[in-house]
Amino acid sequence: MNYAALAHPSVKRFARSVPSSIESYLKKLADKHLLNGANVELQQVSLSPEEATVTAVADKLRQYGVVCLKNFIPSDIIDAFMPTVERDLARIEKSMAQAGSADYGEVDGIAWQRNLSQAKNFNELYDYAMPIANIRGSAGSDSGMLDLFHIQKIKRWEDLESFRYAQHEFCHGLVAKVVEQISSFRFSGLQLYQNKSVTDTRCFHVDNIFGTYKAFMYLTDVATAGDGPYCYVPGSHKVPFLHRLELRLIEKQGARGRDIWSAKYLPYIKFIASRGTVIISNQTGIHRGFPQSLNHTRRALVANFSDHVELGRKY
Repeated sequence: MNYAALAHPSVKRFARSVPSSIESYLKKLADKHLLNGANVELQQVSLSPEEATVTAVADKLRQYGVVCLKNFIPSDIIDAFMPTVERDLARIEKSMAQAGSADYGEVDGIAWQRNLSQAKNFNELYDYAMPIANIRGSAGSDSGMLDLFHIQKIKRWEDLESFRYAQHEFCHGLVAKVVEQISSFRFSGLQLYQNKSVTDTRCFHVDNIFGTYKAFMYLTDVATAGDGPYCYVPGSHKVPFLHRLELRLIEKQGARGRDIWSAKYLPYIKFIASRGTVIISNQTGIHRGFPQSLNHTRRALVANFSDHVELGRKY
């Protein structure tokens, strides 16, 4: 491995101390991560509605790379719009089932695709002309996960006062103010995730090494590990140079881009929480969705905060 191309002095110093064995190397990386505060519990990265000021949230997000805002949106607000959301998701599933082996269809103004048949990548999905549900994979990690883009264009959702309120508070309220205070990133798009019996989720990974943010609002109660909670290694956002080292090593071992194997030696937080809870996450930190048990469902709104036009094309 050629470390000479890595410019950061910390990378070069660390590289000189790396042992030859991959497992020893991964354990050494994990030891470095532990120095950044991975050994914390959910309660330490959580804030109640009364505690959730911009300053308090920003402080935790800087320190841990992740923060949990309990009961950010009242459950009765979510309960008011979820029947409409669930009906549309059921219509998509029915349309897919009736389509047989077809990889594309439309139902009630929402397109759906399998196997990236129309929009070939994240940027094309972001630029698609209408709401589109992308069904991830036919096999392997995250297979079966539904990722719905452009939900703000679904008029029957926008016509609901409860949905408009939740969307505004989530995308343009406290969460946006926190991200704007600690970064140059701004709200860039809104999605909906649905995981139903997704038992093989992607392993721990990072999205990038330049610190974009996502926020997740649980639309269903995530009461147990079987529901597939979001997971995060606290403090791991502070050391992108360690991620860069690891990715260069394991890319020749068959790793998927941005997978982080050293995470198996690290403690992490499972965000088990009620619907209406919001999790803000620095995507340079190590994270994943936990594998679900059969017959469990998790739905979440996902707000992206990035310079999509400037940087998103390079993801």
